Amino acid sequence: AGLGRLIEYIPHPVTTGFTLGIGVVIALLQVDSFFGLTLEGAPANFFERIRMLIAAFPTANWGDIAIGSIALAIMIVWPRLKTPVPSHLVAVFVAAVLAYFGMQALPDFTVATIGSQFSYSLDGQILPGIPSTPPSFVWPWDWSGPKGEPLALNLETFRGLLGPAFAIAMLGAIESLLCAVVADNFLRTRHNPNAELIGQGIGNVVAPFFGGITATAAIARSAAAVRAGARSPVAAMVHALVILVAIVSLASLLAYVPMSALAALLLMTAWNMSDVKHVRNVLRIGPVSDR
Repeated sequence: AGLGRLIEYIPHPVTTGFTLGIGVVIALLQVDSFFGLTLEGAPANFFERIRMLIAAFPTANWGDIAIGSIALAIMIVWPRLKTPVPSHLVAVFVAAVLAYFGMQALPDFTVATIGSQFSYSLDGQILPGIPSTPPSFVWPWDWSGPKGEPLALNLETFRGLLGPAFAIAMLGAIESLLCAVVADNFLRTRHNPNAELIGQGIGNVVAPFFGGITATAAIARSAAAVRAGARSPVAAMVHALVILVAIVSLASLLAYVPMSALAALLLMTAWNMSDVKHVRNVLRIGPVSDR
């Protein structure tokens, strides 16, 4: 319908505040993994989470802190070497190797990993990490409904899903277009908003036939990709293929990746996407309306 052009009417200060807010939330969500804290529950409220993090600091684990700090230091220093290898990849790899050998050599050295934090059931066995199951074709209406029963294809089901589906589509469109604006700010480029929406729409129509769920562009992931050298939509395709290969072939190895290293990666991403220098300039010399 050509609604993509409406993104032009979102003021730049709104986009700046939006990305800064997301950066703050992302950073806050990584604090417990970076410091190895043990939280009682997972509060969604911002201030409640801060309170719980402060209360949980006595449970901090020095192993997680050490590995997370090393990963963070690598991501800060590595770009200065001007090599084509992304700092994120080097940081996660080095952190995984150090964590593995550290836990083998030091009895008191413990680090939370994907394998220790997540598990799945296969043929009655509980296995660590993530399952190495490739996407497979299934008719979307054959998936289980809310109570485990197959969805009934009738007017009542259609009417019940129409409102939520429309809301998700609109939210996804706005999120993706804001993400494109943020990427434009990073790269000094200009995206085609209608092409973005058409591509996202096709992807979201096809994905459910392979077990996928509704997806949008993600600002944190896009910011990380841009910092790693991404310059075109081809990067998203490469990203998808790498994830597919990783799940099918490398799932057992991914179990060794430390959670604190992933937290460090996201902390770095949150800092980069927040564009603190620009925000500081707006607050110092920008017009009152922008502030």
